[in-house]
Amino acid sequence: MKLTRKSIGRIAASFVATAMLATMAIVPASAAPVTGDGTNAVDSFTITKHLTKEDKTMTPKVDFTFTVNAATATNEKRNGIPVTSGVEGGVTVNDEDDSADFAPGDGLDNSTDLTDTVTFDVNLDKFSLAGIYKYTIAEDEVTYDGITKDPNVLDLYVYIQTDASGSLKVAYTELVDPDGGVGSTEETPVEAKTDSFTNDYDSINKTALHDLVLYKVVSGNAANMSEKFDFTVKIDGETGEKYYVEIGKYTEEGGFVATPNSTMILTSGTASSSFKLGNGDAIKIYGLDSNDTYTIEEVNDNTNGYTLKINDIADDDGITTGTISSDTNVVYENNKNASTPTGIVMDIAPYAVLVVIAAAGCFIFLRKRHAKED
Repeated sequence: MKLTRKSIGRIAASFVATAMLATMAIVPASAAPVTGDGTNAVDSFTITKHLTKEDKTMTPKVDFTFTVNAATATNEKRNGIPVTSGVEGGVTVNDEDDSADFAPGDGLDNSTDLTDTVTFDVNLDKFSLAGIYKYTIAEDEVTYDGITKDPNVLDLYVYIQTDASGSLKVAYTELVDPDGGVGSTEETPVEAKTDSFTNDYDSINKTALHDLVLYKVVSGNAANMSEKFDFTVKIDGETGEKYYVEIGKYTEEGGFVATPNSTMILTSGTASSSFKLGNGDAIKIYGLDSNDTYTIEEVNDNTNGYTLKINDIADDDGITTGTISSDTNVVYENNKNASTPTGIVMDIAPYAVLVVIAAAGCFIFLRKRHAKED
């Protein structure tokens, strides 16, 4: 067959189109969890760790680590290209950025979604052929009260391609949650693109962390209702844990009401500085779990004529210690009553009797006298 210039042009166009299609076939769909642009080589990527919490809960001191494994690919295709099982050592956690680390600051961070990142390295020297290689990334177990691990296991796809010189390069990395899409079921999983893990510090279920309110009651007919009493508080919890405290007022009807700009921070294992509470004054400590132990001490208890009750039970040293499994109130009541004097009545009783007898004698004497005169 004789090739004309027009035929040659058509064949060339066809080759170009085929080449473009072949190239496009191993390009992942564009999304945030895709690293790389296909032009420049990729040597690392990051995932984001989200930690959600209540706005008045201090940031916990906790680190999150991850494990990456080469996955077995079985008759799987991605963008029309067969997926290859991951090569051992092809993807590793970066030595310098190997965990997502969180820690409390000197003050409250009232953010409800805290984030940090972890870096993973793609080791090109472990790959010998172009292809799409599959890995999995999972979060390691978390041992911190109130936090459970994110159970999701993400699928990682590493796209190895050849460059213009014929050398291998890492063109893309793609992260997906294999069954995290809308409408996903166990029978019919639907994947969702993602580049993050999320842990909740009890802001959703609200069953692990609780608040402690300490309030003061001053009572009795001889009490000075403006008198203040000295307190210290200590919480023993996780190492490095901190607790946010508001200072305010408490009533049975209205509960706790914080005083604006009146707060303090407690550090696990360290007693607070002394502070004063008067009648109706209160503090509220946020974010205690069932393993945190509180110790409250009224420094000047049972002095100056006052007697102390803690939660309606007489107490002789002003110290109470415990743990809580729900929101809890601790009531310190200082009472001073002056009893009614009875000694004076007893002392004048004999004289009162004599007065009555004398009055009775006078009445009888005068009555008889009037009778004789009549």
